[in-house]
Amino acid sequence: MAVLIMLLAPAIAFFWTAWQKFEVPFPAEPLALGLTGLGEIVVNASCVCLLAAFRQAGARARRRLLSTRNDAIANTAIIAAGVLALYVALATAQSDRRLRYSLDAANEVWAAAQEEHQDVA
Repeated sequence: MAVLIMLLAPAIAFFWTAWQKFEVPFPAEPLALGLTGLGEIVVNASCVCLLAAFRQAGARARRRLLSTRNDAIANTAIIAAGVLALYVALATAQSDRRLRYSLDAANEVWAAAQEEHQDVA
């Protein structure tokens, strides 16, 4: 029963989060992604080190070792997603800042043109 709960809890959390993303979409948090990936890779790498001593013990031990190793490799993708999310957040902030400066400049030009138009009329 405990194994069933351990397997169902992440699945339920995944579906709950997916539903919330559809309801109210929001960007991923780069720090949370990076720290989660880093924590997972530390745990999986330590498990790989522990299981490496038993790799010759049989098929089950080898399967667990390979599965844990693959999880550790997949965690690098989570860390990469965190780095990418940080890059996108910074690039978006830069483009928003540039857009704001462009709109401010356009507003100043518009105000100056209106003043010149009133002076001529």
